[in-house]
Amino acid sequence: MRRRCLAVVGFLVALLTACVSVAAPRTGARVGGAVTHAHPRLGAGTVNLAGGEKSSPLGDLDAFVDQIMKDWKVPGLAVAVIQDGKVIFTKGYGYRDVDKKLRVTPQTLFAIGSITKSFTVTAMGMLVDDGKLDWDAPVRNYLPGFKLYDPVASERMTPRDLITHRSGLPRHDLVWYSSNFTRADMVRRLQYLEPSKDFRSAYQYNNLMFMTAGYLVGQVAGATWGSSCAGASSPRSLCRAPTSQSPIPRRALILRVLTRTPRTS
Repeated sequence: MRRRCLAVVGFLVALLTACVSVAAPRTGARVGGAVTHAHPRLGAGTVNLAGGEKSSPLGDLDAFVDQIMKDWKVPGLAVAVIQDGKVIFTKGYGYRDVDKKLRVTPQTLFAIGSITKSFTVTAMGMLVDDGKLDWDAPVRNYLPGFKLYDPVASERMTPRDLITHRSGLPRHDLVWYSSNFTRADMVRRLQYLEPSKDFRSAYQYNNLMFMTAGYLVGQVAGATWGSSCAGASSPRSLCRAPTSQSPIPRRALILRVLTRTPRTS
């Protein structure tokens, strides 16, 4: 259920930020348009409209979201819509705790998993724009101690390689998942992880390379990955969650995004 919730939240974020006027499949309702077919609500959500507006500028978004929740069998989710750099709509749907009947609100935190990778790449791009980072310079230019099992990859790995999954390393996820290692610890331990492919010869999804990219961002920026990503996010009012696994209960042990003290609601 947790994976389904993560999937649909990620899907909605991508869908709503890509095109506010997208047509809703199956429902016949259009975001920002007229309602053609309404669907039963899954429970009244908590709504915040920017500027004290009394009605949503998005048309019957509720019907669309409710149908998505039914299709994916998701107990609860939250939606935020940003237009022209301003939050114009936030709403919680369903429950964050089904047994206790605790509803999702616009302030409820969700583990968003690998969506954090987009924040890492954005922060890297900002450093490139500032002239502090080169996509195609060796990683060792920024992390002198960077070392992999493969000496060729150690010398030639670039920031672009880190985020395009072509290091030659398989996942090796047990190195970081549920571990107490810091990012610096994990970067130092990369040298002991054997590759399964030649450098730049194949696509192999690897979280540790993205972790290294995030660590590199912090080192180049003279800050932490979390604070660098907070600077890359807009608006900052969305930056409420922790950036590591440690504050999160084990039943929700997935990386969350950005900074500030986590809320309980």
